[in-house]
Amino acid sequence: MTCRFTFPRLAMLFLAWLLFMHPAAADSIRIMPVGDSDTEGYGGLVSYRYDLWFMLREAGYDVDFVGRNGLTGGGVDFDLYPRYEEFDKDHEGRYGSLTDHLADVAGGMAEANRPDVVLFLNSHDICEYGANATVTARIHLPRLIDNIRAVNPNAHFLLGQAYAYQATFCDPNLPEIIPLFNDEIAAVAEMKDSAQSRVLAVDHYSGFDTDTMFSAARGHANRAGEKFISENWFDSLEVVLPLVEPSGETFTINAGLNDAWYDPATNGQGFLLTVYEDIPLIFLAWFTFDTERPPNEVTAQLGEPGHRWLTAQGPFTGNTATLDINISEGGIFDSAAPVPQNRIDGTIELVFEDCTSGTVNYEIESVGQVGQISIQRVADGNVALCQVLAEGDAQ
Repeated sequence: MTCRFTFPRLAMLFLAWLLFMHPAAADSIRIMPVGDSDTEGYGGLVSYRYDLWFMLREAGYDVDFVGRNGLTGGGVDFDLYPRYEEFDKDHEGRYGSLTDHLADVAGGMAEANRPDVVLFLNSHDICEYGANATVTARIHLPRLIDNIRAVNPNAHFLLGQAYAYQATFCDPNLPEIIPLFNDEIAAVAEMKDSAQSRVLAVDHYSGFDTDTMFSAARGHANRAGEKFISENWFDSLEVVLPLVEPSGETFTINAGLNDAWYDPATNGQGFLLTVYEDIPLIFLAWFTFDTERPPNEVTAQLGEPGHRWLTAQGPFTGNTATLDINISEGGIFDSAAPVPQNRIDGTIELVFEDCTSGTVNYEIESVGQVGQISIQRVADGNVALCQVLAEGDAQ
């Protein structure tokens, strides 16, 4: 069977963009910023990440910010960030994120990004849960740490305590709740800390001046506040960065992965992969079903009405690929007209440990589906080729 497809222009532009990204050495220390809009940035403000990146680089640290998000919520006020194009924008911050939700997806974040150090700052719990935010931190923050440690037992964690922010749309008792919330974060850090995997609380509360460091109009720390937070992160990073163990050789994606893959627990669904090493690019076809079964009276002229076919493509580096999910719609069986339309709906992260096993981390925005699938080959015919190619890359 011949498979014909056309790469969307967006993928080609993305590849061109990759050529101008900051190159990171294989042994760079991978720092993963995690949290809500205090991490992502909002209202033109980029967050502490901007200043921290330059502080670390200027201090001589070889670091790589990692994450599946490279955006700033609400756009960027470029007048405030004259070197915006120079800094590493990758992060795992999302506006409105909550610690319990982040704990749910922490394993997928770790699989996709392989962090050596995690920076966690998530004060939105207080807006959502009020005084109960202390309970959320006590229960779900240890779970987030454990889920990341399951991927990297040697990861180090810096848990940011909430700064003294003011927000009329949040709980009016913020001045009383924030110190209690921060006490809980300190207790979690003390409980989870170990010599192998340090967990330290970072105090962003003491010394934070809401009159000069907070933008009430934007609802976040202003440039002075971002610099204050960055300096606190930097001081703690100087404690943990020397403890990061150099990473060993990792598996490299190669054409020997071209095959059919599936999860035996969901037999009847699966993936077809094609690796283009020279570009580098991966094309994926995902054969699956709708999120709910259609009514019994629904019929299809060909096949069954619940079937779904998604495609995805994107670049890869090392053992990880970042793919945009494409939804094709509007076509007719074996006909050139009407021309099907493609739209991007979410992302897939492929992570391969070796030639026989991998992980699919997916996020489909339109239906709010986020999850992780462990995959293996349907047949072993290409394993030997994959191993030869992997050994060649390692030499």
